[in-house]
Amino acid sequence: MVKTNIQNAYEEEIFFTLRQQRNNWAKVAVGSIGAALLSLGCLLAILPLKDTKPFVVMVDKTTGQAEKLVQVRPASLDQQDAVLQAELVSYVVDRETYDQADNSTRILDVMARSKDNAAETLAQLWTSNSPQYPPTIYGTGVRVRVTVKSISINPVSHRNAPDLARVRITKFREEKGRETAERGFGA
Repeated sequence: MVKTNIQNAYEEEIFFTLRQQRNNWAKVAVGSIGAALLSLGCLLAILPLKDTKPFVVMVDKTTGQAEKLVQVRPASLDQQDAVLQAELVSYVVDRETYDQADNSTRILDVMARSKDNAAETLAQLWTSNSPQYPPTIYGTGVRVRVTVKSISINPVSHRNAPDLARVRITKFREEKGRETAERGFGA
């Protein structure tokens, strides 16, 4: 009898406590998953409530009183013209500049940004047998800088037609031992 009591006690110790521990950890896991789902639900519920409204505020230095001047609003799509003009300035300056130090990288970048007729004329211009090949015309001691005077974008009159832009530029030819030559162009 003593042997069976010891054997039963041993079996209870090994098997039943393991089962009880497993059940306890299962309860903890289910509770943790429930808490995580509840937290996620609460987060999703309060997410639309967070609304940031920036204001321009004037603060009186002597009293510390703040007065709201204006509410800042998101930028309109009209500013897209400014971005387009900035891209055009970058493109025209890169295309028309001649600098022996960076021609190889700059012209490849301009070729990547060009398409259709612009890509064809640029490829023809930078072919070594072209009569207008810039290294033949300018040589190695000349640098041509470009500044854009103005850009005006003409809206298209019908769909799927490319936008046109008028660009006024000034080219500055710089060469050692000579005065800088300046000339204006329009395209």
